[in-house]
Amino acid sequence: MYYSGNYFLNRECLDPPQALQQMIFPCIEETRSIIENIPISRRDVATQCFLELLTWFRVIILQDAVFLRERFPSLNLWLLPPFDHPLFEEFSGRLRHEADFGEDTKINQFRRTMPTVAQAMHGQHQNVLSTLLTYHQSSEQHRNQIQTQLNDHTEILKPVAQVVSRLSHGGLQMRTQFTLDDLAMASRTPSPPNRITDPVGAPEASGLARPRTSKRPVVQYQLDPKVTTIPQLWEEYDRGIISMPGAIRGPSIRYLDSEFDNDWRHIDPYRKQYTRRQHIWEAINRISENLNISPEVVAEKMERWRCNHRYSINRVNDILKAVIPGRPGPWGENDIELRNII
Repeated sequence: MYYSGNYFLNRECLDPPQALQQMIFPCIEETRSIIENIPISRRDVATQCFLELLTWFRVIILQDAVFLRERFPSLNLWLLPPFDHPLFEEFSGRLRHEADFGEDTKINQFRRTMPTVAQAMHGQHQNVLSTLLTYHQSSEQHRNQIQTQLNDHTEILKPVAQVVSRLSHGGLQMRTQFTLDDLAMASRTPSPPNRITDPVGAPEASGLARPRTSKRPVVQYQLDPKVTTIPQLWEEYDRGIISMPGAIRGPSIRYLDSEFDNDWRHIDPYRKQYTRRQHIWEAINRISENLNISPEVVAEKMERWRCNHRYSINRVNDILKAVIPGRPGPWGENDIELRNII
């Protein structure tokens, strides 16, 4: 029910066109799609409820704007989208006609509207309860999985605990045996040269390979293809990411770079994945230092900026890649404009 002048209007009959509604808070559908791709155990109930509230506000704003424009016609607001769109003019005419020529009296509209409001509130209440129940069940399942894994690990560690207990109560006897023939053979066997091999086993040319800081064997690692937001991108770089509920956290990109340089991404698809995200990681580190705020906050602000412009992750990376050193980037000199994004 919406009030304007001396009329109460029935929302069921006067919903704005869907295309007109999507001009208000245009990121609702995209954000809802992102949330639906997140596992249920990690969804934020408050965020989902907030999206439903914004969807309701779409109708409120468009309906009230029809009467506010008549009362304050000189505002520059009416020159901006969506109020200058032909769809809004058509909707405004229908709404004014209903207000001026509606046959129902106020008391009848009250009688018909109150049950509708009560039913809508009951439906919202049931939706919230259903969402909370789903979240609770998912949390219980996740907790049971963790408990099962802890029990399995406890069984695996029991032999180690027994060894430690023996060591603390008198120690263990250990015996080593070797012969002179073994030593002589070892002295005659030439040591193999130290060589670094690529993922398929071919030795690299001497002097061309970059030295690694780690002596551990290199394992090729593929970045998670399900990452769709900049905060997730930073989490994978800084701490590693959990690819699915119940799985362990993967290695961080920061660690792989420091330990293995670029040897861990010699395979062409893995290398391309890295280059399509590299400039976003570098920008987050730079902006965090320039603005003296945490990288996590920087990632959140960059994500809001990306959603406002409807850019993809690859598009953001390309924009940052094209920035010429020494010149202002998409957020101005020293990225100061990013601080104003809320």
